[in-house]
Amino acid sequence: MSRFSKLISNKKVLLLGPAPHVFDPENTKDFEDFDVIVKVNKMVEKAEFEDENLNNRTDVLYHCMQIDLPNGDDPYSVEEWKSRGVKHVRMPFVGPEYHYKKNNNRFLKINSKFKIEFSLSSVDTFSYACEMCGGTLPSTGMLAINDLIQQNPSLLDIRGFTFGKTGYSKKYKNERWHNNKESRERTTKHRVDEQIKFMRKILKENDNIIIDKEMESSIS
Repeated sequence: MSRFSKLISNKKVLLLGPAPHVFDPENTKDFEDFDVIVKVNKMVEKAEFEDENLNNRTDVLYHCMQIDLPNGDDPYSVEEWKSRGVKHVRMPFVGPEYHYKKNNNRFLKINSKFKIEFSLSSVDTFSYACEMCGGTLPSTGMLAINDLIQQNPSLLDIRGFTFGKTGYSKKYKNERWHNNKESRERTTKHRVDEQIKFMRKILKENDNIIIDKEMESSIS
């Protein structure tokens, strides 16, 4: 069993996404009851939870490693990840494609100074998720859900994911993203409908997943 699998296996895992409702303190007041707290992408630098203990607790960070200013992906700060206590970085976008290698290698070079523990999802896991999304590209959150459930947690509690239907918190994406809807819809490689189908399949096949009412509404 890999070190990452040992981190997740038989653990109570809380996965937090960037939908605005997740930042209501009522939705995370029980975070200390979980063995592992997982966040995605900019949720470390753009932390806005009312509880500073939650802002500074990230046991696993799934990150796309993408820098794309027009689409809201600002440069990330590994130094800030380190200062905020990120324990493990998981890279879910893998494969022979040049841009995945470029993005991941950029992180590895920066992280050589800070030495945060990291791992990569398997190519098979990534390829399976793409296949289940109709040959389209899953989001970081969708990849995290698929990857985590394969590590056999005792519980995976998912909050703050609505497949973009309720948007993102204002701080999570930059102003260019919020003002660039037409371009995003034209250039995105993600297909929400395909990801929802995949999410339904995952829920049907796993009885150790809990989702919040906002996700339930978004996939119904």
